[in-house]
Order: sequence, then C-alpha cells, then structure tokens
Amino acid sequence: MSDAQRVPGQTDQALLQLRLFKTISVLLAILLLVGIGYFFLVFHASEPITILVNSHPIATVESRKVAHDLIEKTRNHLVGAFADKGDPVFSDNVQLRVADRGTPTDDVTVAEGKLASGVHMTVLADVIFINGKPFVGLPNRDAAQATLDAVRDHYANMPPAYDLAEKPSFLEKVAIERKRVDTRITQPDPNEAAPLLWQSPPTKSYTVVSRDTGWRIAHKFNIPLTTLLMANAGTDLNHLKIGDTINVGTAGPPLTVVVKKNTSLTETFGGTGSRQVTSVLTFINGAQDGPPTPMSMMIIHKATPRAQIN
Repeated sequence: MSDAQRVPGQTDQALLQLRLFKTISVLLAILLLVGIGYFFLVFHASEPITILVNSHPIATVESRKVAHDLIEKTRNHLVGAFADKGDPVFSDNVQLRVADRGTPTDDVTVAEGKLASGVHMTVLADVIFINGKPFVGLPNRDAAQATLDAVRDHYANMPPAYDLAEKPSFLEKVAIERKRVDTRITQPDPNEAAPLLWQSPPTKSYTVVSRDTGWRIAHKFNIPLTTLLMANAGTDLNHLKIGDTINVGTAGPPLTVVVKKNTSLTETFGGTGSRQVTSVLTFINGAQDGPPTPMSMMIIHKATPRAQIN
C-alpha cells in the first residue's frame, strides 16, 4: 500500500502506540533505577560503620545514619554556646568506614562518650591571653571583658570594706583577642570563666623514680628547693622511695590582682591635738601587702601649748 493509500486513522493509531511504548519504557527504567537505588540504600544503611579519628577506630555503630547523627550530636555538645558564631570545625580527621559483617557495635551512649573524648574541635572565640598565652575563650568580646571585670570585683569586694583608691589592676599582661582555639579551653559565659581566673589550679604531683632526691626533683622541675620543701611539709625528701608521690608545686591563681583601698584614721599629737591621716592599703589577691601608705593629713584640733613654768 502506497503512502497515498494509507488510512489516516491507522497512522494516528500507530503513532499513539509508539508514544505509549516509549512512555512505558521510560517509566520501567525509572522504576528499575529507583529499585536498585533503594536496594543499595537499604543494604548500605544497615551496614555497621566504624568511626575513625585520625585513622584510629573510635567506635562502631549499627548504621551510617547513626554514625552521622552521633557526629552531629558530638559536634553540638563540644561547641555549645559557640554553635552559631564560632565557625566550629573538627581539628581531627573524622572518617567513616564500613565494618565487617558481624562486628560488634557499641551502644549509642557508649559510642557518644568515646567520640566526645577522642575528637577535638576548634571555634572562633574572644580569648583572654595572660602573658601571651591563651587561657580561656568566650563567645564574644563583651563576655570576655565581663569575665575580667568579675575577677576585679571578686577581689575588690573582699574585706575590709573600704572605698577603692583606684580601679583594680593585673600584674600580668592581659589581652583579649579573637582567635581560633580548642573548645576545651572555652566557657559559655563569665559565670563559668571568672572562677578559673581566681582559683588556684590543683597541686601537681610527681611519682618518685630510681635515684631521685629532693634536689634532683627540684632541678628537674626548675623550682627552688625551699618551695619543694614547703609543698611537702612533713615529708623527708632525703629518704624518698621509688613509687612515693610528692607535690612539685602549688601554683597560685592565673591572675594577680592588685587592689588599693583608702583608709582614714584619727590620731593625736602634741598631747591635745588631733589629725586625720588618709592612707592607702594595698592588697594582692586579697592579702594585705605591707603597711599603709600615708597620702594626706588634715589637722582637726591644734595642740594647745603647755603653760610655761617660770
């Protein structure tokens, strides 16, 4: 049959069937791809996953989703108040690896503890530097400044309750700088950070080894022998035994705060005269440093000259 002799209805029906066939083929291909993807997703999602930190296995959990959720939870826990503005990043290389079938998995709580103790993060923080060394980081500069003000107030409010002669000052060089630091030296607010600056750190201990003497230990830690003796009152450093534990120093608070307060006292002179002497008392970390420094004197009553005896 020539093209001229074809029935128009038969041509349209053939085209329709062809289009239908193509549509069904496309749908079947899509369903096949979805099925294959679903199979691999389910298969891999159910695989146990080992979390590695710097190539070292830390924990194994039941699936990739659990691993991702655990990493995200650990991240939020470590960064805390810095989550929004601290630009947190892992300072360690965290990877996921498919574990062998049958590998025992950790309970989620156990895995979370392992990961939190095995991974570190850094955040951008306003850091309080003491003599050039970073000490504690706060979420913003206002919080860091409020921390330093709280330390000043802590010592200024110690007795005696005299008026301040001047604003309390630090003997150390103190600065606030915006730096990226490890979350282990960060605090969420001044209430948590300030006590770290006025409390003394724990006493450092040392376990005696062979041939140790008091002098050798003092030399090893670069501390005066008298300091070592005072830190170990009651211990004979000349007769140490292997395994003995001694203190190798009792460090003071990280900051040394100088507080000067005005004090006035009335004293008599010349028998009948009186005067008011204004002095300044200096305190270092709450302890008075030396005698008062006289600043001014005001005569209240002049002394009456004694009658001369002829």
